Amino acid sequence: MLDDWFDRFKCSSSSDASRPARGRCDPVTGETLFSSDTKAAVQNCKEKASFMQDPLPLEQMYDVILPSPNSPHQLKEHMSRRGESCLESFHLMLAHFGDCGMRASLADNLNLTGTARYNLSMRHRRRLLTLENSERKKMPAACESIPSCFNQSELAHMNQIAIDTGTPTTNLPFKNLEMLQPDTGERFFSEC
Repeated sequence: MLDDWFDRFKCSSSSDASRPARGRCDPVTGETLFSSDTKAAVQNCKEKASFMQDPLPLEQMYDVILPSPNSPHQLKEHMSRRGESCLESFHLMLAHFGDCGMRASLADNLNLTGTARYNLSMRHRRRLLTLENSERKKMPAACESIPSCFNQSELAHMNQIAIDTGTPTTNLPFKNLEMLQPDTGERFFSEC
């Protein structure tokens, strides 16, 4: 497949009979898409490609989130079970706080708040996998992937007030809350 990709975009070929070039030069500048080093790089990729593998079959690498019953397009969403790409893209945003002259405690608070909100929104989207259609019909399709509240401790406190007034635990206003774990002593950012 790497050879096919290379042939599709290269503009010249040393052997027209075996693998003819199918690319075109830029009509304005007349430059080709590939440099002289591209062929060697493709050859290097072909040598290394045999060592690439993934332990999971393709159908187990992602979860399928079915569309909301209220969604007009009815397209499925595929969410990777691997956090690396999302995690790396999120950490890229944190780099903007690295050297901007702000106080260390403010940078830490911004980063930790952003990290917590990002993680909470990802867990909220994963929860859509377990919801029934009847539950999803109650919320607008555009809003279902957005958490309604970021402070789960506050929601737990409201549940406790409801319990104190006599509400049965099966009929609490807020469900699926995650309580804070005890402090492990791990420190982040400038405290690390």
